[in-house]
Amino acid sequence: MVETDVEYAVIGAGPAGFSAARVLAERFDVTVIDPVFGEAPTKPCGGLLSEAAQRTLASLNIQVPSDVLVSPQCFAVRTVDLEQRLQGLYPRTYTNLDRRRFDDYLRFLLPPKVKRLTARVSGIERDGERFRIRLRTSAGDAAVTCRFLIAADGGGSLVRRTLFPGRPANTLTALQAHYKVGDLPVEYACYYDQRDTPAFGWSLVKDEHFIVGGAFLRKGSGQAFASFERSVFSHAGRPVPPRILTEACSVVWSRRQQDLFLGDDHVLLVGESAGLISPSSFEGISFALESGYAAATACLSGRARRGAAYRLSLGSLLSKHAVRRVKASMLATRPIRALAIRSGVDQIRPKAH
Repeated sequence: MVETDVEYAVIGAGPAGFSAARVLAERFDVTVIDPVFGEAPTKPCGGLLSEAAQRTLASLNIQVPSDVLVSPQCFAVRTVDLEQRLQGLYPRTYTNLDRRRFDDYLRFLLPPKVKRLTARVSGIERDGERFRIRLRTSAGDAAVTCRFLIAADGGGSLVRRTLFPGRPANTLTALQAHYKVGDLPVEYACYYDQRDTPAFGWSLVKDEHFIVGGAFLRKGSGQAFASFERSVFSHAGRPVPPRILTEACSVVWSRRQQDLFLGDDHVLLVGESAGLISPSSFEGISFALESGYAAATACLSGRARRGAAYRLSLGSLLSKHAVRRVKASMLATRPIRALAIRSGVDQIRPKAH
């Protein structure tokens, strides 16, 4: 078995892991463990770069190349309450991109000194003052030992489940299906229907695919998605078309402050692993980039209490998350949701043509 010893190991090579490794590499030997093998299965993700994520990328001096983008680029979101038969069109500036190509581009930007291991993590254990990470690679079993660990392994975080079993994440099952666009509406929409989802669902277009997805309770998620799917297409006045592709994964729904967990002085959780994803929109890229950067700068600070330094550097992001929790709670309340849509505040008035 091949065994590697490093100061810092980062599990996960998405935006959170990239952001942490890029900064840590300024001073430390860093190994990024990337669980993606070749054409790995895709997972539900809107792949919409929010204004907050755009600002964060700009602050990191990162530009997005055109070959990462997909069509169309939409400038509004239609909010639909399927239960109360209400809807409103709201201005939003998202960048529509291919999430896999975006993540590949971020990996390309990792400094050359960052060692990247393509492997699946089969186990993690504390070994005195170090951690031992067991891996399965295309060449066989391997292991990495490290003094400090950055967990960027997403909503189903193995690090969080293994090292902090008393702080489980609050997760839902995200399901998403692709269809041929045909004459379906080319727009981004958000749907509320508490008969099927305690959170919300969405639809969007990426090139030739019309996509419908949502977040559902784990038990009975397949049946709930099928019901939600029928409601979405019924609202559009169309039968449900054949599916081209169906995707599924766990998604963190951090509705309460206690759903957030940042780790300790030796293990820092970033992005969705920590619960840092918007509970009102499931937007996670900005939270991932910001928290990865904050974790790395806390490590570079030289303070022995890295956990406290990390929490301190997350001040504004934690405040932003608190605002999103309030918004999510309000949107989950039918009378408040109806009042907001009926008020017409901040809505776009479609012009006759």
